Amino acid sequence: MKIALCLSGQMRAMRHCVDTINTAFPNCDIDVYATAWDYEDKENEKILKEKLNVVFFDRVTNEQLSKYSSLEIQSIERGFGGVEYVENWAPIPVWNLTRIELMAQHSYNAIDKKYDYIVRSRYDTKFLQDITPLLSQDYILLTEDIGGSAEWDTWQGTRSVFDGFAASGPERMKKYYDFVDWLPSYFNFHSETLKAERTMGWYLAKQAKVNTAFTIDILGIQINENEWYNRTNPVKTDSLKNKQNNTFDFYRSDLEKNHPEIYKKIEPCFKKKFSIRCAQRSGSNFLEQLIIQNTKDLHCIQSHRESNDWKHGEWYPGFNKGKEFTCLIARDPLKWVNGCMQFNADMWKWWDVNTDEEDELSFQYKERLVSVPKMIEKWNRYYTNWLNSHGTYFVWYPDLLDTITRNNILNNIITKFNLTRTTDEIAIPNKVEHSEDYRPVKTVQELDPSFMPLLSKIQIEYIKDNVDKDLIKLMNERREYESSSSIQW
Repeated sequence: MKIALCLSGQMRAMRHCVDTINTAFPNCDIDVYATAWDYEDKENEKILKEKLNVVFFDRVTNEQLSKYSSLEIQSIERGFGGVEYVENWAPIPVWNLTRIELMAQHSYNAIDKKYDYIVRSRYDTKFLQDITPLLSQDYILLTEDIGGSAEWDTWQGTRSVFDGFAASGPERMKKYYDFVDWLPSYFNFHSETLKAERTMGWYLAKQAKVNTAFTIDILGIQINENEWYNRTNPVKTDSLKNKQNNTFDFYRSDLEKNHPEIYKKIEPCFKKKFSIRCAQRSGSNFLEQLIIQNTKDLHCIQSHRESNDWKHGEWYPGFNKGKEFTCLIARDPLKWVNGCMQFNADMWKWWDVNTDEEDELSFQYKERLVSVPKMIEKWNRYYTNWLNSHGTYFVWYPDLLDTITRNNILNNIITKFNLTRTTDEIAIPNKVEHSEDYRPVKTVQELDPSFMPLLSKIQIEYIKDNVDKDLIKLMNERREYESSSSIQW
């Protein structure tokens, strides 16, 4: 029996399972047609050629496989629409499906002889038994050994197909490999996110209209020297999870490399979400950048003013939904009012703190009068509502200006919310939105209780007398990190 074995993909654990090809096709005349990525380890190529009769081996680049990039772009834009966070394959498109299939087709197109059967397979396939008795010219042999290809995995009335193995005679395998040239018309037939197994299954049944036969326990996927898996042989260690994470990271980095402009738009989907709540001019941008610059794959939600997730917005039920955590940061009320006199991002528009009465407890900002009593009333109510709700991580802004306490805050956040740290020494944000470049004098001024150049004595006394003392006590209690001092008022 003459067999053309077409291999493609990443060579991964090939060296640990390549010998099982002889298990699957004993006493057969096997010619191997193989395609690999241009960066593949040359040692893997050497092993393949030593073990098998390789009549064709080629390395390809992403550029060579970009023939159907228009479909890729369309599938990315459609598939990521409405997706807020991606942590596994379930909600997202297999945007590089055409590249996977073009690579497979490249091996197939190199066939220049007559064969009884043509077999598509992966480099990391571990064959478990002799499959020659199962081969037929009347159908394409498929397997339900790998997840997503079981008899209950159906879509649009057709059964999903694992796209890492297929075998039949030349006539039917030509139709099989024509799949990739049909793919650009996918959205003429379907509106759903582009996926591999279900699309392949639908194509074979509805477009190619070929007979198929499913079998089980003929193969698995090799992970490392000692472990392999299929649906009846699950892996009990972290090896499979690590392999899947590596594959997902490859998917993401390949997307960024091949479609950088689109990736910029959807990058937040790949990051865990957190939010910060506070009054304006309270250090939220500094805290945000402190967290982001020292951790991996975090995105701070910055919603518009009409959204519940606006960082200066009021407490609402379910505020933590879809987020890893929410920080609440507050600044010394005296420093806060003094800072808002200099710049308050038009706070009067959104926080109802303006007044028509010009007196000793008001100040002018952009031709508007702002009421200090209304600011303090709002500050008290805003932080009381948020702190009483629980579910927030509270930070007192002056604590971020002390080196030891700042380190404690960041380390506590990383530990509490199981984040991945990316720095050995803490990176300190130098420039944040709406603030001047960091200078040591700014820290000195912020921590100096007498430095309030824009506040009058009457305004200072009013603020001291009217800030809610119970709220200050609650803020002290809600700090989860070690601090060198208590909040004094």
